[in-house]
Order: sequence, then C-alpha cells, then structure tokens
Amino acid sequence: ARKLFLDGRWGLGAAPPALGEPLGTALLRPTRIYVKPILAVLRTYRIKKVIHAMAHITGGGLPGNVPRVLPPNVDAILYTNRWEAPPIFRLIAETGGVPEREMYRVFNMGIGMVVVVAPHFSASILSPFVSLRVPARRDAHVEEAVAAEVPELFPLPREETLTASSVSSRWRSSIPFTR
Repeated sequence: ARKLFLDGRWGLGAAPPALGEPLGTALLRPTRIYVKPILAVLRTYRIKKVIHAMAHITGGGLPGNVPRVLPPNVDAILYTNRWEAPPIFRLIAETGGVPEREMYRVFNMGIGMVVVVAPHFSASILSPFVSLRVPARRDAHVEEAVAAEVPELFPLPREETLTASSVSSRWRSSIPFTR
C-alpha cells in the first residue's frame, strides 16, 4: 500500500473519490476484534462443540488461512459475490493493477474471521455477532473435496443461477496444499 499510494500521487490526507475518506484514515483503521462474540458462542455451547474450526484472516488472505483449519478431505467454497470488499482494497487493485486472485491471496478482502459450524447452527452462531454489532453472515460452505489435491485457491467460472443472487462467484480451496 505504501508503494502504491505514497509515491507522490496522494498524501495521507488526500481523499481519493473511490475511497470516500482520507487515505490515512482508511490505511490506519484498526482491525476488528472478534473475542466477545466468539466467547459468547462458546459460553452458549459449553457441551455441544458447534464451532468446528476458526481462522483469523491475516497475512496470506483467505487461501492462506482457511485451508489450515479444515481436514484434508473437504473444500471450502467461498461466495465472493455475497460481500463487498472494502473500498481500500478496490482502490489498491485499481491503482496497482493487482489481479483479483492476488488480492485474495494477500488481503482478507473484508473477511477478518471465518468460523466453521454445522449448517443447522449457523443462525444461532450469527446471533451473538449481530447483537454485538459485529458484521457477520454466511458466505461459504464446506463440501467433500472433488480432487485429491488442488495446488491453490483458484477462481471458478461465474455460475448463472435463477436465485435472488443471480450470479455466484465461487472460489475453491483445497486443503492438502497448505499442510
């Protein structure tokens, strides 16, 4: 980000139109802390182990963090059209000509924590996040792996559907790559 933005094009006080706020504010925004909602879920389910895995999405983005918490026989399917990446990431991609694949590999793209739970518990798991005003939603699912090994997260072609979302952009992450 430093190399892209602070090479004389913009100062930290500049507000690029695509960003809608000063560059310094966007770059220095602190990370969201997920401890309170996670602890609330763990307190609610002291006996049932409803959280199967958690991944804090840091350096390495989604493909570098999600596969590490899953067993080798499953793929995580993330529907990237279900959330909008924060404007700072779009600005980085546009300004630096960074391909979408690389953006997902390097940045969290607005997803700071992934919690893996059984589908029938997803609504009750989301509740503490919502009540604590921590944005949360179901943007993925886990399914049996389709190949023994896929070398990295890769974009699947857009799929036309007849649902309200109309277009679904899928990314498949195969687990053996990161083990």
